[in-house]
Amino acid sequence: MKKCTTRRENKLDSEFTKDRSRKDGLNYICKICQSKKDKRYRENYKEEIRIRHEKYRETNKMKIKVQGEKYYENNKKRIMAYHKKYYWEHLKESRARGKFQHYIKKGAIIRQSCEICSEPKSEGHHPSYDKPLDVIWLCRKHHKREHSNVI
Repeated sequence: MKKCTTRRENKLDSEFTKDRSRKDGLNYICKICQSKKDKRYRENYKEEIRIRHEKYRETNKMKIKVQGEKYYENNKKRIMAYHKKYYWEHLKESRARGKFQHYIKKGAIIRQSCEICSEPKSEGHHPSYDKPLDVIWLCRKHHKREHSNVI
C-alpha cells in the first residue's frame, strides 16, 4: 500500500507507475491522478506542444521516413490485412473514393480550391457516398473539421 500525494488516499502498489529514482521504485502520484495531470498539461499547453512536434517533424524528416518504411516492411502482412478488411467493411465508401480518384487521374474532374478558405491544395469531401462524383472541395484542415462534426 502507498499513499497518493494528490488525493491523500492509500492505494495498491499496482495503481502507481514505476519510478527508479524513488526509494520504493514507484511514482508518488497514482496512475489516475497522473493521467488527469497530463491531460490538464496537454490542454493548457496545446499550442506549444503542437509547435514542438511540428519542429521535431521538420528537423527529423528523414529519420521519420526511414522509421515508417521500416515499420511497413516489418508489418506488411498485418497492414495489408487491415486495409483489405477495411475495404470490405466500408465497400460503398471505398468504391466511391476509387471512382472519384479515377476521374481525377483521367482529367474529367479538376481540383478546385477550398470552398471555405480558398486554399488551392484541397481534397474532395463526399457528403453522400451514393453520389461519388458530387464532392465539396475542402483543404485538409477543413476536411478534418468536417469529419469531426459528422462523426
